[in-house]
Amino acid sequence: MLKHIALLIALNFTMISLSYSAETAEVNITADELKVATKIYKTYCSKCHGKTGKGDGRMNRLYIKLQINAPSNFTIGYFEDRPAEYLKRLIRDGGEKNSRGKHMPPFAEELSDEKIDLLVKLIQETGKLRSMPK
Repeated sequence: MLKHIALLIALNFTMISLSYSAETAEVNITADELKVATKIYKTYCSKCHGKTGKGDGRMNRLYIKLQINAPSNFTIGYFEDRPAEYLKRLIRDGGEKNSRGKHMPPFAEELSDEKIDLLVKLIQETGKLRSMPK
């Protein structure tokens, strides 16, 4: 009897783990969300991270001259599996407060939580696809 209970608990735990993995691995962004997120990205992010998310925006040239780390490249997949809350904090509070580059500014005053959520979806999807979604 005890073996059966242990088996049921292990099976239940496995099912919960699998469902959690499936939820966190999939990034879904609707066409409407993509349209809004792309507009936000172009306005606030592309100067550093580039039009296609490769970290090659026009500010990158200045960073190279100043020998500063380049902005993140979202197409290499590094951010695809980062927790959404981490990415939200990074965008909201800036890089320095999150042990990242001090040149990543905070956007809490410019962007609502909803807009930051859309940027997070766009960044994760870009990592998953290895290119900016269209």
